[in-house]
Amino acid sequence: MGGSVGWEEMKRQVRERREAAGLPVRSATEKQAAMDRLMAEVRACRPAELPLTDAGRKSPGGGVDSRVVRSTSGCAAPPPRSD
Repeated sequence: MGGSVGWEEMKRQVRERREAAGLPVRSATEKQAAMDRLMAEVRACRPAELPLTDAGRKSPGGGVDSRVVRSTSGCAAPPPRSD
C-alpha cells in the first residue's frame, strides 16, 4: 500500500491529469467568480420575512399561500446567469 498524499499534492495531481486529458482547468479567479455567482443566487433566494396578510391566513390548510410567498420574497425563479 502507498503512503498518504497531502491535500495540496492531491489537487496538483488532479490538475495535471485534467490538463493531460485535455479537460478544462479553471484558474483560482474563475473558481472565485463561480463561487460568487452561486452565493449571490443563494442570497437572492433566501426566504423573506412574510407578513401575515388576510390572504395568507385564509389559504387552504391554514398556512401561507405559496403565491404570497413567491410574490413577497421575489424569488419565483432563480436569477438569470450572466455567462
